[in-house]
Amino acid sequence: MGCAVGGATFHLTKYYSNVLGIDFSGAFIEAALDIQVNRSKTLQILKEGKLLEKVVVALPDDVDPLRAHFSQGDACNLPQEIG
Repeated sequence: MGCAVGGATFHLTKYYSNVLGIDFSGAFIEAALDIQVNRSKTLQILKEGKLLEKVVVALPDDVDPLRAHFSQGDACNLPQEIG
């Protein structure tokens, strides 16, 4: 829940064969899917006020992005089929 761009979700793929990351933000899920395919992505994050900073998010070699799955969803209204 609240996976943002997938950091913890990708980390858990070192230990589990199937990991589901859910976030309410469609933009975060799109970024996570892009990172999954390309193993990295340049993002702009809010530093303070209106000041943005570019950062590169890259997957470490020891994660398996194919074990990660992402879905946009509401933590207060999850679909029953996810278990």
